[in-house]
Amino acid sequence: MRKVNWILEENTFIEDLNPISKEIESQGMIPHQISYNPINNFSKINVKDSDCIISCGSLHTISRIQRRQPWIPGTFANFKNFECSTYYAYYGNYLLNTNYVMLPLSEAIRNFEFFTKIFGRMFIRPNSGFKQFTGQEFVLNTFQNNRFGPDDMLVVISPFKEITEEIRFFCTKEGVITGSTYGNIQNRVDCSDPKYSIPVLFTNKVLQKVNWKPDSIFFMDIAMIHNLPSLLELNSFSCSGWYSCDPKLIIQEASKFALEEYNELN
Repeated sequence: MRKVNWILEENTFIEDLNPISKEIESQGMIPHQISYNPINNFSKINVKDSDCIISCGSLHTISRIQRRQPWIPGTFANFKNFECSTYYAYYGNYLLNTNYVMLPLSEAIRNFEFFTKIFGRMFIRPNSGFKQFTGQEFVLNTFQNNRFGPDDMLVVISPFKEITEEIRFFCTKEGVITGSTYGNIQNRVDCSDPKYSIPVLFTNKVLQKVNWKPDSIFFMDIAMIHNLPSLLELNSFSCSGWYSCDPKLIIQEASKFALEEYNELN
């Protein structure tokens, strides 16, 4: 059986890569830990272009791999699909904020008072999965006095809501595999644990109802307001932290999909 090479960028996410690398090895795969390098000399990595390769790292590194390396699959990060303007079209009914406005940043600032009358407290985030700034409460002075991005950067404005808990689920086209709470507390989510049955059932329902998927494997962030789940956002596999998700299950499933894509194209 062909082995999957895993390229893991150090100091990008909060996870310790050493146990992840050990788990990759225990499954018969090959880990490669690399340091962030703005030039990214990938020739120094001990892989061949003909190998089956998965990469996980910063947006910069993953973007350069997509542009410069012929690796298969190389990355699981279809950036266009992780823009709000793309996936909201399919998952709109399940969003935390089904009511939102999408417009250029300068227009959001200019119309701040108008939107305040509609929404009250507001939340703002970039449309792009590159997340030029962290989603946050939309406070006028903050955005007037700081450079968050170009005037024409597309942003999403929606009512501000207090979230009780946030859960990240690793998903395939077939459903939820493993998960983790995040924020102040990170706990592994066992999908068979009745304690998490509501968000797990909700996420699987969404995946069954919506035929369109952003990628073969990806992350779904679920917001809990008490016992009511809703979709917070979708994130690419290659550019997302795993938090306390079960690495064994992630590596097992991701390697399977990587080999399937590799074999299809070879």
